[in-house]
Amino acid sequence: MAFSFHWIDLNDAISKLIGLPYRMEDPCLYRNNRDGTFTDVTKEVGLDKASLPMGSNYADFDNDGWLDIYLGTGEPNLRSLIPNMMFHSLGGKRFENVTTNAHVGNIQKGHGIAPADVDNDGDVDFFSAMGGWYEDDVAHANFFLNPGNDNAWVTLRLEGRRSNRAAIGTRVRVRVATPSGRRDIHRQVTGGAPSAEEPAGGDRPRQGDRDRGDRGPLAGLGRRAGVPRRPHAPRLAHRRGESTLTPVNLPRIKLD
Repeated sequence: MAFSFHWIDLNDAISKLIGLPYRMEDPCLYRNNRDGTFTDVTKEVGLDKASLPMGSNYADFDNDGWLDIYLGTGEPNLRSLIPNMMFHSLGGKRFENVTTNAHVGNIQKGHGIAPADVDNDGDVDFFSAMGGWYEDDVAHANFFLNPGNDNAWVTLRLEGRRSNRAAIGTRVRVRVATPSGRRDIHRQVTGGAPSAEEPAGGDRPRQGDRDRGDRGPLAGLGRRAGVPRRPHAPRLAHRRGESTLTPVNLPRIKLD
């Protein structure tokens, strides 16, 4: 789970919301310039909002191939009530606040956010740890089940041959055909920090029957990508050194 903490004056957050001068620091998004430097693009992409994030993570919640953002908001002041926020990526160029439409704007203070396809249906659900700084500021943790969408997707199970059996560090590129032309979608398997679609360690092969199929990176492919979404979207396994992908069976888990 990603965790971030900022102690600020609640009056500053209110001032920013109503357009008055404020002293608080805005959350920042830095774009990698691929030359060892970064550019602050927070305002350019529409993320210059009063949010007071204490937890944050990213995932492609609608399988359009672009990573979205979810913020667990709050700060120690008991008067601080700011809804947790979800921002939908608009083609990787800007972010739109979809908190209300997605029904994820609960006002309990949010902390670590862990996205994963928990029920194996091809879309990203997420778990949110809740509760404030003080003992009386408590709240139950939340689990949000994704209702699904019509976009295509692919799930990969990656396995190293020797020391790195979890395939941590692997970079995945999926090339798809879209109405506007060819597009490359990139994902990376990570360990200590969350990956794009799984909680920390979620890309590790699980114990048990290998033929059952183990979860790994899930990549949304958008529409008209040549891959049907349900019920035959591919789940594929790959071992280092092999030149082929092997289909695996990953049964859906019914949670509701």
